Formats: sequence, C-alpha cells, structure tokens
Amino acid sequence: MSDGVNRKQSRKSRIRWRRCVLATMLAMVVGLWVRSCLVLDQVTIPLSPRTECYVESCGGVVLFWLQTYDQAAPVKFKWAVEDPHYSDSAIHRSRSYGIMMDFPWDRPHFKFKTNHMPAFPPHIPVGWRVTVIHMPYWLPAVIVSLPLLWVLGITIRRRRQVGQVRCSACGYDLRGTLAAGRTECPECGAAVGDGAKRVEPSALDG
Repeated sequence: MSDGVNRKQSRKSRIRWRRCVLATMLAMVVGLWVRSCLVLDQVTIPLSPRTECYVESCGGVVLFWLQTYDQAAPVKFKWAVEDPHYSDSAIHRSRSYGIMMDFPWDRPHFKFKTNHMPAFPPHIPVGWRVTVIHMPYWLPAVIVSLPLLWVLGITIRRRRQVGQVRCSACGYDLRGTLAAGRTECPECGAAVGDGAKRVEPSALDG
C-alpha cells in the first residue's frame, strides 16, 4: 500500500515539475520576444578557437550566425545592447551603393544561408565560412506551448473525473446508467454494482 502511494506521489511530482519547466521556458521565450521589440541584443559566444556563434535579437526575430574561420582566430564572449535603429544611417548608405542589407528591426522572419568569404590580405587576413539562420520568436513559443497545453489538458481532464462513477472493467462513465436503473455497463456489458467504482482525487496523477 505504501509503495502504491509513493508511486502516485512520485508521478504527481514529475507532472508538476514538467509543468513548471515548460511554463518557465514559455515565460522566457515571451520575455525575450518582448525585449526584442525594445532593444537590440548582440551576443558573441566562442565555441572553439576557430568557431564562434553570433546571436542577434531584434524586432521579434532571433538571428543565429555560426562563423568558422580558416585558421584559429581570437574570439571572446561579448554581449552588447544597442538601440534597434543605431545602424539605420549606415544601412541606408550601403543601400545607396547597391549593397542590400536588412535593418535589424525589419529582418525576414525565416532565412537560411551559407557563404564562404575568402581572405584578402592585408585587409581580411583570415577567411571564414558562415551559416545564417533567422527564426521568429513565435515559433519557439508555439513549440514550447504545445507540450505545456497537452500536460495542462491531461490535468484538467483528470480533475474533471473526480466524483464520476466508472466501470472497473472499461472505465465507462456509469452515472447515466445508474440513474436509469440499468444493471449492465452499456459499453462492455459488465455487471454494474460491485463493478462500479468512484474516481477519487487520490487516483489522479496530477
């Protein structure tokens, strides 16, 4: 009996833990989404002596820039917070020269691009290969929301079952059957009576 109670408590704890983790992840994604509409975050993360990951968040879009140099290059962690329009004048100037650049606050929501930039000494001493990915914040928000809604839906459905009288053979709701005075389960034909059981809150997993 004690082992059964411990297992139920353990399952309840796991479900609560999953709900907490999913809700925290969703709150973080939504918070970063809101922040991206206010400021421009630029983070450089060194992954190896030759590789760095550059992340830029602005305008509801997060940009991942994976850059691999042809030879080892000094890469340091850096986090800068800028105004979303800080580079507008430079981008307008580049566009006037025929170089099409995206404004940080108006980037395409979806983009995947790879490119290789060769070295041009002495101005560009090291060549590199770059992979660029654009992703809107609503995409990870939806991905995190789906399992969260699934877990919440299971919890709500199980809580609604409290107090219901069900057939012990197939789990069919027998409230209408008992009210009609029937003695057999309409779903599986099992005898109603000893075969009926009331769903208690302790029988729920979360």
